[in-house]
Amino acid sequence: MSDFSPAKCEITKAIITSYGRENVASEDISAIIGAFDIEHGIGKVALTGSITVLDTTGFLEMFPLRGEETLDLEIKSYDLQTVRKIKAHIYRITDIEPNSLTKGVTYTLHWISNISWSALQRKIIKAYNDKEISTIIKEIFNQYFAVLKPNTTVKTDGIELPDETSIFNITGEEQRKFVLHRTSEKTSLTIPRYSPTEAIGFCLKRAFNNTQSKSSSFRFFETWDGFYFVSDEWFFQKAAANGISQSKVLNYSAQVDLDPLNIDEQVKSLESFTNPSRIDSARDLAGGGYKNTFLEIDLLNSTVKRYNYAYLEGNNKFKDVKGKEASWQSDTHTEKFANEVFTNENARQFLVMRDYRNSYDAKSFSGEKNFRELVSRRVMYNAHMSATQVQATTSGRLDLSPGDVIHVNIRELNASTNQIEKNDQLSGRYLITHISNVCNNDILSTQLTLFKYDWSDANIDKGAGT
Repeated sequence: MSDFSPAKCEITKAIITSYGRENVASEDISAIIGAFDIEHGIGKVALTGSITVLDTTGFLEMFPLRGEETLDLEIKSYDLQTVRKIKAHIYRITDIEPNSLTKGVTYTLHWISNISWSALQRKIIKAYNDKEISTIIKEIFNQYFAVLKPNTTVKTDGIELPDETSIFNITGEEQRKFVLHRTSEKTSLTIPRYSPTEAIGFCLKRAFNNTQSKSSSFRFFETWDGFYFVSDEWFFQKAAANGISQSKVLNYSAQVDLDPLNIDEQVKSLESFTNPSRIDSARDLAGGGYKNTFLEIDLLNSTVKRYNYAYLEGNNKFKDVKGKEASWQSDTHTEKFANEVFTNENARQFLVMRDYRNSYDAKSFSGEKNFRELVSRRVMYNAHMSATQVQATTSGRLDLSPGDVIHVNIRELNASTNQIEKNDQLSGRYLITHISNVCNNDILSTQLTLFKYDWSDANIDKGAGT
């Protein structure tokens, strides 16, 4: 028990296979890996990483390595006995440096997941007519990333998912899946010779859902267990329906219990917790998070109209991480200040060129029809999301993934108060938006980027502890 370390982590398997010679040239190099890092986030399309190798046998030249190889990785973290498996492709070799002490050479191998690498090799020129964006993205993924199996074979392990969610197994990597949340309304568009990832980004800009995602903040990204095309609210709804498990609770305090026998405290402890920019009224004034305006030039009708949008008015009822509508009560600014300072005069302005007509009989409409609503809502949502962005660090925790909603307990920061008391503003549910796993000499550090929505949800989740 006394030897337990939540930071202990190792690569248990790292098999490199030459391109086109699967039955001839394969080698497990796990014994010569000194460090590795893995990057994934809801704003990052592909799962990527690197491994640093100490080569004393001439493996680089004798194998040889050409940036064509596949890499079959298996990583184990000893805090919660988490095992992660990755099928990757080595595409880059850098930082080659002779080591005089070992008479060898060190270098870094950069990798990307096999599925994302396959997609990078393709280009798309294709028109889609009268289809929902979610349908188009599914078709792109199925044709250019990996073949999807019918969703009737997928197990959700008792997890309740938001309405209109489809899950598909991925052929060739059956342990991984593609999760798709349906968008609303149909559109027509043409992909102008983009790579598959660029094509999906092109579609993401037009993804709209006026019911389950007021912000229409759709993301396409890859993580340990597969690919996701969902909105931020999808994660909020999933967490609200299923609650927060004890394994997804993290604690931060100025005084950390270092007793090696207190394993639970060590696994759940954050080593750092930083809110880089808590309040910036000048940024709020210029950013359009409270007021923005659109000058729309209608080319067909030869008219010009101005549309003003205000935060928390009309359809701008964004959800926070507990599934509740955002309110002035948890906002950074008071309602009185916001209404008097953020006006239509100083609002962030956008110019729109409209080239379509309203027609209820049409089967499809221009992809830019919801442009004003999309841009306005995303600008407002992102402004309030970034206001609570937090950087945190912990040891181990290979089990955490982007998109997880976790509960963070923050002790009071005031030195004159009892450290047992929680900070009600900082504590609560957070969405993980980015993870960087960095391991050196078998010691894993996990760097997290998190956010709430404004300073909402200071309440304790059922079963989340104090």
